[in-house]
Amino acid sequence: MGLNQTSFKKGHQHSKKTLKKLEKTWFKKGDMIGNQFAKGNSPNRTSFKKGETAWNKGLKGYGEGKVHPYWKGENASYTSKHSWLKRKYGNPKRCIDCEEMGKYTLLKNGIKRWTIEWSNIDGKYRRKKQGYQGRCRKCHKKYDTQLKNKTL
Repeated sequence: MGLNQTSFKKGHQHSKKTLKKLEKTWFKKGDMIGNQFAKGNSPNRTSFKKGETAWNKGLKGYGEGKVHPYWKGENASYTSKHSWLKRKYGNPKRCIDCEEMGKYTLLKNGIKRWTIEWSNIDGKYRRKKQGYQGRCRKCHKKYDTQLKNKTL
């Protein structure tokens, strides 16, 4: 018989060396492994209990913006600045060039997307609403191409 067949055979006795190793394992006999967080099984005594108020309830802006430890300000990436703009000011209502009103469209993969995007005006990506305008995808591409050709 191979090693695997012997070690899992019913009634198999472990050596003293193996038993000592097993005593030092993280899980002990009777510990819950699979459903620690199932209803009624609290992972520890300090966990949040139903009906209690959160410790940070009422602390306005706790961990948001400049107070957040990972806040990068103007050094943030292109994507982060656009995400921040969308979170802070929402979606733009209409395209500034063709006057198209914004609406949600359903993509082939089932994701909803707003038709009007935030477009940067001058190519300097700052955290200010004045540096962005709402444009549909078509006008946004056209505007970015014109802006790129101007700066070259």
